[in-house]
Amino acid sequence: DSVRIYTYAFAPPPVISSTSTGTGNNLMNTTYSFVHCDDIVPRLSLHSVKWLLGRVRLIDGLNATLMQRFNAIADPMGKGRALREKVEEIMEQRLPSSRNRAASLLPHVQVPGKVFLLPRRKLVTSQRIFLPLKRARMLSHRNRPGARWAKPSDLDKLLILPQAIADHMPKQYENVLNEMLA
Repeated sequence: DSVRIYTYAFAPPPVISSTSTGTGNNLMNTTYSFVHCDDIVPRLSLHSVKWLLGRVRLIDGLNATLMQRFNAIADPMGKGRALREKVEEIMEQRLPSSRNRAASLLPHVQVPGKVFLLPRRKLVTSQRIFLPLKRARMLSHRNRPGARWAKPSDLDKLLILPQAIADHMPKQYENVLNEMLA
């Protein structure tokens, strides 16, 4: 008679190979991972760093101003959208050869188990003081109204976002869980 142990992981790093068998499959079936919004740690792997570095190098080589390049990295859905789309188009053309090279060199790992993506909790007044009003409104409504199950591919890309480190703080996890359970 065996005992089943379940694991509840908060902000876990990607450690399980996507091709795991045996123990890896068992771990995937008995682990529940919780990820808060744009938390950087669950997205931080050699594979995602290589993905980001490839895009940063490409953006750096484009004929664009420093501010345009910065926006393409830090604000890819806003002011940097046009340059980001150009980078993605170039990367798609290079993809077959670079994907095969990357797959042979770097193991593709993911967050273990079933991943539950937690929403951003409402920003309190003191947090809004440090953010432009438009940015505060965007952050307060992102990923609302509730949490959702995520696919491993949802956490494959490492993005440079101002809230990525703040989202990793234990107090953020505690606050959003308390808000959801209230």
